Amino acid sequence: MHKNIKLTFIFRVKLAENIKTGEKCALKIMKKEGKSKKSSNLHLFKNEIKALSDVDHPNILKMYNYSENTVAKRPDSKTIQIAFMALEYAENGEVFDFISESGKFSEPVSRYYFLQLIDALDCMNKKGFSHRDIKPENILLDSNFNLKLADFGFATKRRLNSSRKGTAGYMAPEVLAGYEHDSKVSDIFSAGTVLFIMFTQFCPFVNANKSDRYYSKALAENWDDLWDMYERSNTGDVFFSNDFKDLFQKLIHPVPEQRPSIDEIRNHEWMNGPIPTPQEIHDEFTHRKLLKDKSMGIQTQEKKSETAEEKKGKTTTPGANAPKEDKRYSKFFRVSDPEELVNVVAEFALNKEYEYEKSDEYYRLHMTAVEAGEPVVITVNILKKPEDESRCIQFLRMSGNKDAFILVFTHLKHYLADRPELD
Repeated sequence: MHKNIKLTFIFRVKLAENIKTGEKCALKIMKKEGKSKKSSNLHLFKNEIKALSDVDHPNILKMYNYSENTVAKRPDSKTIQIAFMALEYAENGEVFDFISESGKFSEPVSRYYFLQLIDALDCMNKKGFSHRDIKPENILLDSNFNLKLADFGFATKRRLNSSRKGTAGYMAPEVLAGYEHDSKVSDIFSAGTVLFIMFTQFCPFVNANKSDRYYSKALAENWDDLWDMYERSNTGDVFFSNDFKDLFQKLIHPVPEQRPSIDEIRNHEWMNGPIPTPQEIHDEFTHRKLLKDKSMGIQTQEKKSETAEEKKGKTTTPGANAPKEDKRYSKFFRVSDPEELVNVVAEFALNKEYEYEKSDEYYRLHMTAVEAGEPVVITVNILKKPEDESRCIQFLRMSGNKDAFILVFTHLKHYLADRPELD
């Protein structure tokens, strides 16, 4: 499959198309020259090949072909040594983008995708593997909007591990602390975190340790207080059923032995609720894709229809200079003075020790933050809804890490929830 192809860059992989058949795949390529960081991480590349060679499931990204040592010719005719994997092309991209750009999922839709994620984990477990980096960015959607678990660089067959593999915001407490742990059980914790994000559009906590104001409640098993905090800090239109609460508490339980097995998850009361048909999923996510594409700037009509109270005394179009593939979150308030919201965001940035700069001409603030060791540059705009006096805090990721972006937005939502003067 690696012959007769033309290449186009897409994120960190390349889109490959067979010139003869038109068949597409994702070509993950790694250079093998010198002692670069990529070369030093070749073991992760080999690790992914090993895992994908051994698992086969409709909800796991397929590997068609691979080579650990081949020669590629560059456009300037120079040759380089590379390793590559030809992977299934999940044309609808990351679940993360659908959540961030088209909104949270309903309970039935969240259940539909969580079942597919659990099925993928079950297949891995039966082959002896754990994933160790489950997060929305590693969950893709194919042409029919079916879930595809991806990125198996950290996958392992070792039953017990003590290394901190994965992404901090999704790590189980035992992984975060560096304790010896069963990675299959830790994957259950990460999957629970993903479920919460699908259903609410925000993270349930920043890190699963005692210093986190949310997860500290879980550590103390003070669940009622935790749910009170969630209900105060979310957008107000998320209803947490008792069955959802019970399942989520079990999934993120601080004691690994208290977390449910795959079979126990499948048999849980919440998992046996209504589930959309594949056609209903296709119809809904076709619409969501339009919303996502508009929001990311692929269709500019969305930007033209927005009204922003950016410039003091004037109305202009927000995000006119934003990158085409920006990520945006928003939260609405009823306040009479947009300057008040700008000042609150500035207080938040100061409190978190983020670098920030307020615009003198616009209701806008630029912020540079570091979360979980990753930097992100964010622009915050205060927008006005044309039909009423509501103001909206619009969060735009200008550059940097996606996980850091969603953590900063989660921090801000929690900070704003503690400000009773904001409605």
